[in-house]
Amino acid sequence: MGKFKFEIMEKEYFEMCLTEAKEQLKHINSSIKETRSKIYFLQGILIAVVGYLLNDIFKEDYFSLKSNMLYVTIPFMIFIIYSCRHAIVPLSLRFEGMSPNGFKSIIEQEDTLTHENVLNTYQVSIETNGRHLTVMSKGYNNAFKALLFWLFCCCLCIIVVITKSLVC
Repeated sequence: MGKFKFEIMEKEYFEMCLTEAKEQLKHINSSIKETRSKIYFLQGILIAVVGYLLNDIFKEDYFSLKSNMLYVTIPFMIFIIYSCRHAIVPLSLRFEGMSPNGFKSIIEQEDTLTHENVLNTYQVSIETNGRHLTVMSKGYNNAFKALLFWLFCCCLCIIVVITKSLVC
């Protein structure tokens, strides 16, 4: 009777740990998706701004306000894309070939060693995704700071061009 009760408690503990691991992994993955969408939005804005500013270059007006802002934009755009390069790392490279697909068939087995392997795999997934989220968040923060500095430089460009046009 004692062994049967121990097996039930062990199975309940495994289910509890498995549920907690799944919830943590879902939370981390949703945070990764949210951060990645913010990064893509930021990069999309920069590409749109560069596309708008290229108009004067195509008209061979190299010293207009838009051209000067383009000259300021390109280094910041390169820095922002470099900072956010971790957002485009594919899932297979993050997990180094390991993925939690097919866990359902493994979980149904009653072997304690199998349960430990499943929990260890989830733990590795949580750690890998957590590290990836940390790197992505740092890249996003750096990109956002660069964007603020870029806006400041664009304002300086506008002031310089306006004062230059008033003097002439």
